[in-house]
Amino acid sequence: MYAVGLHVSLLLGGWVGGSIVGYGIVLLPMFAIAPEPRPAPLAAAALFWFPALVFGWPWAFAMGALLVA
Repeated sequence: MYAVGLHVSLLLGGWVGGSIVGYGIVLLPMFAIAPEPRPAPLAAAALFWFPALVFGWPWAFAMGALLVA
């Protein structure tokens, strides 16, 4: 049962979270007629998100989300 919970948390934190951020980076500025976000914070967030996917660290998911927000 532990493996199912870990799988779901990795799915929501990594794939779904990354997808939401990816769509938001492109679509939100397009519809709001605003500049796109700077790439530096997004690259820093990726440095947290990818190891979080590999090792299953929830704190790294949170740090990546905070950097994007």
